Amino acid sequence: MSYCSRVCVCLSLACVLLGPGHAAGQLDSLRSPTGARGYYLPYNNFLVPFEIFGVRGQQAVVNPTGAYVLLVWNDPATESDSTIWSGYRVRRTIPGLTSAVLAPGPPIGEVIGQLKARDKITSICLSNRSFCDTDYNVFGIGGGFFFNGFRGNQRSDGSYLIDYRILWRSVTSPAAQEIRGLWGSSASQAFGVGAAGTILRYDGFQWASMTSPVRGNLNGISGTSATSAFAVGDSCRIIQFNGTAWDTMPRPQGIRQILRSVWATSATDAFAVGDSCTILRFNSGAWDTLPRPTVELSPGVFAAREDTLNAVWASSPTDLFAAGNKGLVLHYDGTAWNAAALGDTFNLFALWGSSANDVFAAGDAGTIFRYNGATWSPMVTGTGRRIRALWGTSSSNVFAVGRGGEILHYDGNAGGQWTSMSSVSPAALRGVWGASGTNVFAAGEGGAIVHYDGTDALVDECLRCRVFLDTGNLSGFHSRYAITSIDTTSAQYEQFAESNIDEIVQITPATPPADNLERVAVVPNPYKRFAEWDTPGQRKMHFIHLPDGATVRIFTANLELVRELKMDARSNPGGSTGELEWDLRNDDGREVKTGIYIYHVETVQGRSRNGHFVIIK
Repeated sequence: MSYCSRVCVCLSLACVLLGPGHAAGQLDSLRSPTGARGYYLPYNNFLVPFEIFGVRGQQAVVNPTGAYVLLVWNDPATESDSTIWSGYRVRRTIPGLTSAVLAPGPPIGEVIGQLKARDKITSICLSNRSFCDTDYNVFGIGGGFFFNGFRGNQRSDGSYLIDYRILWRSVTSPAAQEIRGLWGSSASQAFGVGAAGTILRYDGFQWASMTSPVRGNLNGISGTSATSAFAVGDSCRIIQFNGTAWDTMPRPQGIRQILRSVWATSATDAFAVGDSCTILRFNSGAWDTLPRPTVELSPGVFAAREDTLNAVWASSPTDLFAAGNKGLVLHYDGTAWNAAALGDTFNLFALWGSSANDVFAAGDAGTIFRYNGATWSPMVTGTGRRIRALWGTSSSNVFAVGRGGEILHYDGNAGGQWTSMSSVSPAALRGVWGASGTNVFAAGEGGAIVHYDGTDALVDECLRCRVFLDTGNLSGFHSRYAITSIDTTSAQYEQFAESNIDEIVQITPATPPADNLERVAVVPNPYKRFAEWDTPGQRKMHFIHLPDGATVRIFTANLELVRELKMDARSNPGGSTGELEWDLRNDDGREVKTGIYIYHVETVQGRSRNGHFVIIK
């Protein structure tokens, strides 16, 4: 137990809800989140609202050092649509105080936090603004608290408590219904279509609602110019944009299946796909059905396919791809269909290509495949979330979006590795489109729209982030943290499968310079030899909450000067942090003895404060 107070909610292992077992091989993709960043918050105490078994309250978390470490990451890679109930562990080591040393590889170090990804938690309000002091649901195991994002990061003066930067930022959306498809002709004209006939238009400055000729769901959109676009939806509804307004188009006779995707190759040629392997083509001014591909039921016995098709993409009228359930990908060369089964345990929902020989297909559980003109090969995404849409500018600049606000980017690397992009929105995303690689929109659940302009920015809130508040750190000591992914379907806590450590965050918590002397303190007090923090060569006490430029003088009980410390960043690690450390040695370099000591703090303005501490050896 450190000298810092340790407070946590729901420490009992009974709070870990156990689920059904998992099949062999399901943990092969269990990876640690990446991109974690660490901060320290100079608070003397922290009120954490919580709910346990229906009882709500507030737990005061007090850290004598006055600093809390906040870990923030934007890659909930372990949260999936599968039966695996994944979660997180936070491990920590303090060099000089703990024997273990965190390093990439097998997980080691003290577990100070554990959480199932599906536990009910809420965001943390950093600035304690009244409008976000709401009910919290926090479950954790260890010396800290987990939160589902943060709010209230911006102070009233416009500054930020933590400099967390986001690549994708929310924009104002007039829609309340889910947006299921995006497409645009230029930076000053784009459209979004979605549930209940929703149609939005972007004019280069803002999104606005458009009059829709249908009330049913619209599931996909594609076009080729500012005066030609198509959208498709339920009951084989097809509408067309003529440059001014949208209007309905006649449906093929007897076809009422749900259409889920559309792709236009020109103003006079387009394809749409949907349920029951429905494939339509717009040509010569009208929509008509294409013969359905067949499947061999037994040797020499064929039948028309009935598979659901969720996506379509074409490089030309004679080079068409369609993807659907159970890993099905169809290819049409203008004459015949060829089928490829990429797997039967996942559905595919998205297609996009840079050319006929470079096509991407994506779907359940973070699955993304790439076609090179001859074969399909799996790519590495690092996520278990369902991917719903793809879009890019080239083979080395492709975006993928999906469940939980997941946004991935592929830069063309030879390893086929996608990277997660930070975003503020936790809404499921269904569509993505851009006017360029640095002007990209994604949209989805609840009408949410996010935008990427190629830059990052400080944000007041991030409701897709994961946050862990360490309440047991030691101010002034280097702390090393690692976040790992766990599978919580195992029968016993000790048997949880855990990913390797991929990244390490190191942070030295410290308090900023104080405005006055009221909170000046010494920690630990008393200093006890052979305590957890007492390590040969690392014996230190910390003076905290010091004003900038202060001088600290240490005396024996007989008022003999032992040591003088100054807030000088060139000679003391405290520098401008509001802290000074003392190595328990006098001016001659000798260790001091057991006893009561007096300290005198003096500011550059001449104000002073006295106090005392005890050393026990």
